[in-house]
Amino acid sequence: MENFSLHDCRATSLTFGDSTLTFGFEEGFWYIKGTAMLSCDTGKSEIEFHTVYPDMHRNIHVDIFEWRDEGDDSICLRRDLPFEEFVKLMNSGMKIEFLKEYKGYQSYLYECDLFGCGKYGDIEATITISADNITYRWNDKE
Repeated sequence: MENFSLHDCRATSLTFGDSTLTFGFEEGFWYIKGTAMLSCDTGKSEIEFHTVYPDMHRNIHVDIFEWRDEGDDSICLRRDLPFEEFVKLMNSGMKIEFLKEYKGYQSYLYECDLFGCGKYGDIEATITISADNITYRWNDKE
């Protein structure tokens, strides 16, 4: 996370296997070199999380937030989005726009918006990933 930022970047694909979870980005992500921020358009890129647990279900947790108006009050309901459903949505064209990112011990937390979620519409979410580290890959356009 030190030289990279996912802020306002959209993941368009998700793959997983052999202790890795990989998000693909059609338009890339932010690469920060020194004090200058280069274009978000790093070209097609991906971020690979080196996950902690052999069972992928234990490595990623997605909570979605549903807002309801009840009279003068606005109520927010948080619910778990099962891993299988999350993968199905990603494979059906859902995009994840990353807004904020936090790092803890073997843990990455992202606040995001999910676009094109079928019956859910567009929703707010948090994604927590258990991983030792991240590998960033892209084709340099220069």
